[in-house]
Amino acid sequence: MPPQHIARADERCARGNFRAFAQITAHVIDAVLTDPLAHSGSALIEAACRRLGGI
Repeated sequence: MPPQHIARADERCARGNFRAFAQITAHVIDAVLTDPLAHSGSALIEAACRRLGGI
């Protein structure tokens, strides 16, 4: 994943919290395994942050 996506996830919902990054990663992996063509990188991050309540 490009560094700008990681920075966006940190800015929007993780705020440097390792546990939040782990949850974001889990949500992204679930989404990709469910439908690999459904989302782009930034859309995956946005969806994961929404699931965490960060957006």
